[in-house]
Amino acid sequence: MKRKSVIFHKPYRIGIKEESVPGPASGELLIETQLSAISAGTELLVYWGLVPAGLAVDATISSLAGTFQYPLKYGYTTIGQVVALGSSVKSNLLGRRGLLFPSP
Repeated sequence: MKRKSVIFHKPYRIGIKEESVPGPASGELLIETQLSAISAGTELLVYWGLVPAGLAVDATISSLAGTFQYPLKYGYTTIGQVVALGSSVKSNLLGRRGLLFPSP
């Protein structure tokens, strides 16, 4: 499977990067993002280049580990739909849609 991610290359310059995505592990879901936006807070500051380099992105969320340095793949709240299930996930979740946040 493939995904497309927004990459902040430097202030005022973003791009799209296509990457391979593994299928979900036993207790995981694969969720396809359908809607997202640049938030009026941190993401906009990253776009403008106003976040100090070396500042921790978010130490409480493993998928956002690291520091603010370009290029940066950053985003955290989206609307998405479950498109694949790990082997131990209930089948009634397939196709469900909702607001998503990264897990800590």
